[in-house]
Amino acid sequence: RWYLVQVRDVYDAMWSWHQLTVKLDGIPDTHETFCQIFRDKIGYWRGFMEKWVLSDIPNRVTIRYCDVVRKPKEALCRMLGAFGETPNLSRVKRTVKSVKIDLRTMPEFYL
Repeated sequence: RWYLVQVRDVYDAMWSWHQLTVKLDGIPDTHETFCQIFRDKIGYWRGFMEKWVLSDIPNRVTIRYCDVVRKPKEALCRMLGAFGETPNLSRVKRTVKSVKIDLRTMPEFYL
C-alpha cells in the first residue's frame, strides 16, 4: 500500500481553515477570528505532521501543496513517477488545465 501525503505550511493550513470557516459559518474575516482558528486547530495540524510527515512510514510520497499550486504539471509528474508510472505529458497538461484554482484566494507567497 502506498500513501500520497499532501503537506501544507502551518500558516497556509490555518489560513485555509479560517477562510473555510468564514465561508461556511459566516464568521467575520478578521485578525481576531484568524487567531482563534489558529489556537483551535494548531493541534490538528501538529498531529497530522507528526503522524504522516515526521514518522517513519514506508511507501509514503510527500508533496507540498504550494508545489501543486505553483507548478501543477511538475508536481503531478513527480507524483506519478514516485508511484512507478511514466507520466503522459499531454494527459498531464489536459488534467491540469481542467482543474480550476482561484488564485484570488491564495496567500501571497503562492503567487
